[in-house]
Amino acid sequence: MEMYAEAYDDLDKVIESEPSFLLAYLSRGILKEKTGDYYGAINDYSDAIKQNKKYADAYFYRGKAYMDYLNDETSAKDDLIKAMKYGAIVAGTHLAILNGLICN
Repeated sequence: MEMYAEAYDDLDKVIESEPSFLLAYLSRGILKEKTGDYYGAINDYSDAIKQNKKYADAYFYRGKAYMDYLNDETSAKDDLIKAMKYGAIVAGTHLAILNGLICN
């Protein structure tokens, strides 16, 4: 857990000094998912999307979090469709899982 704490601190510092560095929000969101802070992860992905409405990776990870952790199929589908629209090809597989086309 100490490694995660250091990573949090580093990412917090990056976001504080470079608030437009979207990859830092994405990375911190992924880290939050790994440590069970699913709502925090979704907030980080949402913050990245607020800055870039076409950020496919943020839509993908947020949609995946909605699907995997919160069982919010409507939000997951909306985000995965946007992720595909903006270039995240892997989002199509997750969307197919949600639609029951692929068994997971």
